[in-house]
Amino acid sequence: MRIGDHPPSNGIAASAAAQSTLEVAAPATPKRRRPATENPLGMPPSRKQRADSPGRATSTTTSAHEVLIDNRAAMQRMGVEHPLLNRSWDNNTPVAPLQGGNRPTPAGEIVRRSNAGPARTANVQAQPAPAEPPAVRQARTEVKDVLKDALAKLKHLDEKNIDPVAADFVITDLDRTIAPLLVASENWRNRGLNLVSLHTDTAEHQSPPAGSINVGKFMASAPPGRYRAIIDDGAHTRAADIRKDASGASVIVTDPLRKEKNESDYEDYATFFNEEFGERTKCAFIPLDLQKSSFGCRIFSISLALKMHSRKETFTAFHDTLRTGAEPGSQVSQSRRTEELGTLLVLDAAPLVDAGMMKHSHAGSSVKQYLQAHPEQAQAVVNKRNETLTDRTTRHLVTRHIDTQDADPNKRFKQIRFNKSIELKRMTMINRAIAYTESAPPQHVLLLSKRLAESRANAVSDSPQSSEESW
Repeated sequence: MRIGDHPPSNGIAASAAAQSTLEVAAPATPKRRRPATENPLGMPPSRKQRADSPGRATSTTTSAHEVLIDNRAAMQRMGVEHPLLNRSWDNNTPVAPLQGGNRPTPAGEIVRRSNAGPARTANVQAQPAPAEPPAVRQARTEVKDVLKDALAKLKHLDEKNIDPVAADFVITDLDRTIAPLLVASENWRNRGLNLVSLHTDTAEHQSPPAGSINVGKFMASAPPGRYRAIIDDGAHTRAADIRKDASGASVIVTDPLRKEKNESDYEDYATFFNEEFGERTKCAFIPLDLQKSSFGCRIFSISLALKMHSRKETFTAFHDTLRTGAEPGSQVSQSRRTEELGTLLVLDAAPLVDAGMMKHSHAGSSVKQYLQAHPEQAQAVVNKRNETLTDRTTRHLVTRHIDTQDADPNKRFKQIRFNKSIELKRMTMINRAIAYTESAPPQHVLLLSKRLAESRANAVSDSPQSSEESW
């Protein structure tokens, strides 16, 4: 499962830019010592050495002697909306989140309020702003059209309960194409998420994801902060929670696919990622029993990144444990350290990974096994409907004929019963991306359009049999 694009070459800006809703770019660094090699799905290559050299690029947008006029107070009094819809002009602080049913103010629309006293609903009127430049208007339309077309086809498959592979719907191409848009929209919705797209050395012999940064370059150049990431290795995508500060760096990698029968094989995975992030980085690797299909790892990984962000305090405590080198104790149920680098391999991550992080698990049997091992999670509420993990999983179970793509025609098609929750999550994320595109500032729209064009071009080049019209 690959995503395609060429990584950016410009430097990472200061910490404010590092929290951009769109991307964190990386400066050029010397060529990595270990060349990229072909490897099967998820199998890590041989050990390599890296000399980490933390650094930070600085913005050169304005001169050091240039005096900037601060018009924020005036803009606030005039009732002009901040271009980022979850910000205000007052120190750029977040405002109250939109409530259900509220529509974000579309780009190009200015809200003017009465200057006499507090704003009241009767005094709020939308006044048209100057028309957008044609290039921005066209880019906004094109991005929305791609997302809406994909959403319509996914809804059709869901309503008819059709397997995407059996319907010749190239779902892997779709996911790699829209991933940059989903990352941007989730950053817009979740302040402090700082979701970035990274790739390992093994992905560089292919086309890395659009807007993606090499893991080593990111760790050497990213300003101190807290980040979440989706990491492509050329065949599979995983999620990570990254913490970098003056005292060092630590990373928690979560893998939605747990396919190895021999648990000791995961020591190689753990060592591989510790080497990618730098041997001085404190690292934990957590394989999770979520994904059972041959596609969907990008959506699973974005979902895991969002969950790690929502459970920030819990994962921060686990970062602290990694930093001190102490045993995790009650934070996880089963773990051990690798002999090579002392990487923490977590084979049973409860309660760090709670019932809420298991709700998209494809297999009902995996959910049952998790709850049998951790009965204290059985009554935990996992959504706004106040459902337990069992109740939610049962509601999303479907029976479907799927195409296994087995060479044996007698084994190619079979009937399975599984949890379609992650398919619904994909559609939810696309809806969010549409809302973001409708409201995003012009400069963001142009970047989204650029990323989309790069992703679509690479999707076709990586999969010659597919075409833009295939999805």
